[in-house]
Amino acid sequence: MGEKKEVEMGSTPTYSRHRRDLAAALIAAARWIRNPVSEDGAKQAFRMIYALLGPDVHRLVASMRANPEVVTLLKERPDLGPTLADVKTLARLPEGSLGRVYHDFMAGDDIFPGYILGGLAYKDGHFDRLVDWDPDAKWLVERLANSHDITHVLGGYGSDFAGEAITISFTLGVNGAPEALALLWAAQWGAVSYAALLPPVGFRAWVAIHVDAVRRGVAVARAQPLVCIPFERELGAPLEDFRRACGVRPHQHTEFTTQDGWLDTRGWNRGWLGRQMASGFGTMDATMADVKRARRLIEDGFPIPTVMGARRENAQRAFSLYETGASRDDVRAALAG
Repeated sequence: MGEKKEVEMGSTPTYSRHRRDLAAALIAAARWIRNPVSEDGAKQAFRMIYALLGPDVHRLVASMRANPEVVTLLKERPDLGPTLADVKTLARLPEGSLGRVYHDFMAGDDIFPGYILGGLAYKDGHFDRLVDWDPDAKWLVERLANSHDITHVLGGYGSDFAGEAITISFTLGVNGAPEALALLWAAQWGAVSYAALLPPVGFRAWVAIHVDAVRRGVAVARAQPLVCIPFERELGAPLEDFRRACGVRPHQHTEFTTQDGWLDTRGWNRGWLGRQMASGFGTMDATMADVKRARRLIEDGFPIPTVMGARRENAQRAFSLYETGASRDDVRAALAG
């Protein structure tokens, strides 16, 4: 159980870097499961991290500082979000490169970009209230969210709901969770997600795919955790070479694997609950409309924290001003409220 303090101006909690707050994490998890593809659902992932993983994130920071191969990344703290939002540069990269495959992966209408997810760290002021967190640890949390879609590409998991579910298990492995604990969690998550999605591969195969995802992730983490990989310098590298350098091994279930190393999970979400969750319980169209509007501003150079941290009414006004050709100063003023 953890320590949760109340701050002035409201009841938003501040989570300690030293302790875990299981109750707060469970509440956030319940809100995330209720509607994972909504903005409200997505931002709960950060609250789970704040409540549960503060000690682990700070241990990772300490290990990075002791590693001469990655300490430079920590010292520089590059902002991955704007790099991944620079669609013009990504589109000019060689076909088959990490950055170009990422660009094409992000082209779908149903994509919730990682840099949008990373920006949700600033929603409701929770990020700024991590008052005793090391700045390096806060940077790592944001980088983890920004790299979400890179994780899909690295592991070869699609953006459909089944692919998202499996990516959660892969992410657990690549971010350095103890293997035994990660495998137990993956088996449990596999059972829960199977009940929701009812994929046609059957229960045993579905759980085995989650276990394989964790093991593939752990193999990457043994080289270096995901947040330690300097993606910014590798976007032009051939994807196959990049996966090999990161220690990504082929999928165990070759019968579901494409020639270019992706697990084909299209059509695997057949359960009523899974379909409802994938649609945001009817809110998906509105959510994605807002995501597209936010993407336009971010891809045009507006700072991600400013766009994603704005109050909803301010953001909506800024979107409308931008779409009617208002000046950048007017859009910025609207975001600030």
